[in-house]
Amino acid sequence: MMSTFYFPKSFTIPNLPPRFPIPVNSSSAPENLCEAAQVAETFTVVSRFWRIMHGAAALHGREHNILRSNRSLGYSEYKFREILAWADNLLITMIRGNQMASHVVVFHMWLHMAIMNILQPFVKPEGPYCHFTTFTTPTASPLQVYEASVAQLRLLVITYRMNYDMSACTLPWHMALTYLANGIIRGFGGNDASFHFRACLTGYRRLGACFPVTVPIAKSLVSAGLNHGFLSLHQARIYSDHLAIQNLESREISGRFIADLTTSVDSPDAATVAVLI
Repeated sequence: MMSTFYFPKSFTIPNLPPRFPIPVNSSSAPENLCEAAQVAETFTVVSRFWRIMHGAAALHGREHNILRSNRSLGYSEYKFREILAWADNLLITMIRGNQMASHVVVFHMWLHMAIMNILQPFVKPEGPYCHFTTFTTPTASPLQVYEASVAQLRLLVITYRMNYDMSACTLPWHMALTYLANGIIRGFGGNDASFHFRACLTGYRRLGACFPVTVPIAKSLVSAGLNHGFLSLHQARIYSDHLAIQNLESREISGRFIADLTTSVDSPDAATVAVLI
């Protein structure tokens, strides 16, 4: 899954997912498990998710023996259906609701990021439009699904930032900010696009205090927001000044993160933070 947003020079995608069986805890009904046991159950769920996403790494444009040949709409539709079938059988503790545990919110962010990632090579708001072939609705398309996942990501990001204090000091959710910002730049921001784009930058600004690795990523998004009209020059300067005073010791690591997801489809090295800031 790391291959969806991080491209160190020495990184290669494994040919096969881990061969060890996924652990299963069936000692109690999920709704009756203590918090620690629920986290263990989450590991089982996420392990199955990673197994599905291993094949989706073929959509990322890296030079690898499973890559280019698998980049087709039919393959993406198959992976999307695989995710849907798996999501239909989630444990009750992993279903979205008003009292979600923090890791459940992050999990659903990753779920929608995965869908966006699978479909983004075929999402072109300016056309031509692609359509799925195995759904009963003839108008079903990657564009519709991608837009729906961006909308869900908007809700999840705001929910996490407003209701979970740990959003300022936990890292696994940070790529949701990049994915949402990219979705907004591609024209799927809704009526409050500028608000949600700034929410992404504010999320990164708060994370920067604990995780300097995120600061260059945020700076690349500030530049993108200014170029695409989601930030005024004054707003961009405020964000840039705040980011400039945060620790940048992890610039080398940050430089290999993907910031421009559209460009990364065909030229991942050109879409990294190191190139964009």
